[in-house]
Amino acid sequence: MATVLDRNRIAWTYTADDGRTLRVAAEKAITDQAKQGGADGSAVATPKPANLKMRRVTVHNPTYGSRVVPFYVAGAAISLAGETINLNVGNASFTFVSRGNPLPEGHIIQNVTGQST
Repeated sequence: MATVLDRNRIAWTYTADDGRTLRVAAEKAITDQAKQGGADGSAVATPKPANLKMRRVTVHNPTYGSRVVPFYVAGAAISLAGETINLNVGNASFTFVSRGNPLPEGHIIQNVTGQST
């Protein structure tokens, strides 16, 4: 267990599959781990459109469950199974492990639960 990661948000770059460089907001303490790709986005003029779903991957911690984290360039380290990243849980940070099998840009997960009458 480590202390809580700083939650300060910064401008960061997301490179879309079509090659556009877009500005997104990201937590500095997480991007500083250099697992998600990307770079300083303060000079990028074009914000990511709201309708563009970023590529992402599921990471898991045996005690704290699963989280989904974005990655900002195709092929970033966190997209590979077994890669680790530290994330906040409450007032501390813990190591999560990537499961690999990233969700591609634009992928929308459909809710498969339903209610019967």
